[in-house]
Amino acid sequence: MAYDETRKKASPFERLGDKFSTADDGIAYVAGVAEDIKAMLGGLSGGGAVTIETTQIRFQETLAALTGDRFTYPCPWDAINTSIAMHFPSGCNALVDVAVGHSDKQSYPRQNYIALNDASPVFTTAEKIAYNEPIWVEIRNADGGFAHTITIILTLQRRA
Repeated sequence: MAYDETRKKASPFERLGDKFSTADDGIAYVAGVAEDIKAMLGGLSGGGAVTIETTQIRFQETLAALTGDRFTYPCPWDAINTSIAMHFPSGCNALVDVAVGHSDKQSYPRQNYIALNDASPVFTTAEKIAYNEPIWVEIRNADGGFAHTITIILTLQRRA
């Protein structure tokens, strides 16, 4: 599809873009992610409709001051993790570290931990996770004075 045709079909917000990238960059990124997910799901061959099943796995954990732990949940089916959402409430002050992964692989961040304050980022991924494979979240609270509750949500998809 030509750029002009794509631009005409874009919403007003998509046409605005942002100050850090051009509309072409945004369209290319979204198209690339869509192609990656399509390839991982086995393509859309055969011309028929493909039904995608989606579920979310939510970890919401409260850690006392100066504690840390790893929490696990078995993957419900062979799936693709399409996003990881995190919520760091106000007051965390980048003192609460989070890492997310499955089995022995760390998914996000790829190394070390992420620690934020008053933020709810969503990270797009396209990572295969096998049925019953342990999905884990590691949280470390380095705040010496307060407990903190952190929420992490993974979105999983599979062909139905």
